[in-house]
Amino acid sequence: MLTTTALLTGCAGRSSILGSPTPARPDLSALDTGDWGTIPLTAPPIDNDNHGRLLEAARIAEVMVYPHEIDPTLRDGNDATPVHSLGRVEALVPEISSRVIQPYGLVTGFTTIRQDRDSRTQDGGTPRTLRITVLSFFGDAEAAAADLADRIRTVSGTSTVEIPEHPEAFGQWTPDIPLLTVFTARGPFVIALSATHPTPDPVAALPLVHAALNKQVARLDQFEATAPEALSSLPADPDAMLSRTLPQMPYSWTHPTVDAPFQPARRSGWLPSERSGSGIVYGARGSEHTLGPFVDEDEADEPRREPSDRAVFLANRMLLRFPTSRGARAQYDHANAAPDGGDAQVETDIPQLGAVADITCFENSVAPRYAQFYCYILDRQYWAAVFASDKRAVGQAAAAQYALLVNSR
Repeated sequence: MLTTTALLTGCAGRSSILGSPTPARPDLSALDTGDWGTIPLTAPPIDNDNHGRLLEAARIAEVMVYPHEIDPTLRDGNDATPVHSLGRVEALVPEISSRVIQPYGLVTGFTTIRQDRDSRTQDGGTPRTLRITVLSFFGDAEAAAADLADRIRTVSGTSTVEIPEHPEAFGQWTPDIPLLTVFTARGPFVIALSATHPTPDPVAALPLVHAALNKQVARLDQFEATAPEALSSLPADPDAMLSRTLPQMPYSWTHPTVDAPFQPARRSGWLPSERSGSGIVYGARGSEHTLGPFVDEDEADEPRREPSDRAVFLANRMLLRFPTSRGARAQYDHANAAPDGGDAQVETDIPQLGAVADITCFENSVAPRYAQFYCYILDRQYWAAVFASDKRAVGQAAAAQYALLVNSR
């Protein structure tokens, strides 16, 4: 419904319209929001170096190459995440030793990996995979890359592989895995690539890493790293995405983290925040890294949906912004069609949501307990999802998230 202001002139049969049409503001009075606030919070200044490193990791994600850019079949799996500390590098990127890079002063980084679903075999055969990692350093990135390659060489049976067009790169083939790894430096960055292939031969895996290296070098050449001393000056809430997102605790700002309290015990892959961090605002490319392509393999004959251009995840909710309201509507309709929940996803009525048309809620018996109830919310170009362990909690969270979006207009 559109509202206009009309003024009838004194001349019979003539009228004029002043102003421009604006969407009618929804009535929020019937919503049960529980203890949640519905007025946008103001972002506080970044108060520690760790937050700045995570925000810089999100900036790096914007220049990371998608594995499916290199090979369209690499769409399976979803493990794109900041690696802003030595501990996360050691845990998530097995080909990189934290002890080797420690002397060079890691600033932050980002890693992404995908695999070809069709190349997996029932007998545990090797799939086609590609991992791309970019790390930034205070110190000598060239020396760090060389030392990482030296460490790989100590593995029994490893052989050197030359990378076409990149004499500066260190390529190593480890047949027992089998894995092709490449390390090279570009300014303050180390690019680390690793690839496996069903054919246990470096020649088979080489095209993946060669093409990825060419694209990643070109993207990094267009990127200006934030000076380490300026990390605390990075914007905490680009485009006011976090202020539009229901916070983790009522009336409390959600600072960036990759270790939400429940994750070590409950990591299931159900929520993007379990991989991509909480309270970190991603741009268009970071959104696609963390969420995956906006078309699934089994939807190959369908048009690609419009990707989001901003995304933020919290421990049990997310907010996506799309360039157009049509794109947000397509995401809302796609999610409601239960591609992820499958037959176990059953629509459920939430009385405290009143008569809001663009909130749909579900119960899913196969989801982890903390996510068995969830609601999808649509407002203009924003799509949100909230998860909870019971119907009342998810209803109040959904109502508050919708009100927060309306009040952020």
